[in-house]
Amino acid sequence: MGVLTVNYSFKPGKSVAGLSADAVGNELERIQRKHGELTTKGVVDESRPEEAVFHPHFEWDDPKAAELYREHQARQIVHSVVIETSETEAKPQAFVSVKTVSEEEVRHVYKPVEAVAADPDLREKHVRALKSRLNNMRRELSAFEEFASVCAAIDAVA
Repeated sequence: MGVLTVNYSFKPGKSVAGLSADAVGNELERIQRKHGELTTKGVVDESRPEEAVFHPHFEWDDPKAAELYREHQARQIVHSVVIETSETEAKPQAFVSVKTVSEEEVRHVYKPVEAVAADPDLREKHVRALKSRLNNMRRELSAFEEFASVCAAIDAVA
C-alpha cells in the first residue's frame, strides 16, 4: 500500500512565519506518527530542542510564557459571558474581539457587541471576520454529509 501524499495550505489569514503550509503539515504528521496521536503537549515537547522545526514559534522564557498563558486564560474569561435576552434562545456574545491597527502595533481589543454592531466600520470588519470563520467551519463540516444543510446555509450568507 502506497503512502498518501497530502498537500497543505494555510487557512485564509493564517500562517506560520518562515514555514510553508506543507512544512507545517509534514512536521505535524511526523509528530503524530512518532507519538501515535497529535496533541498540543506533543507539539510543544517535540519543539523544545533548538533545532526543532517549531522551536522559534514558541516562547521559551518561562516568566514571559506564564504571562502569555494568563492572557490566554483572560480571553477564556471574556469569551465566557453572553447577553441574557428574553426574545431568543440564541444569546449573543457580550464582548467581541476587534483588531486595531496603529503605526506602532496591531492589537486585539474587546468591545461590547452592541457597540460593534452600532458602528458601521467596526460592524463591517466584524461581519467580514465572522464570514471568514464561517467559511473555515464550512470546510471542516463539508467532510460530513449530515451537515450538508448547514453548509448550504453558510454558502448563502458567507
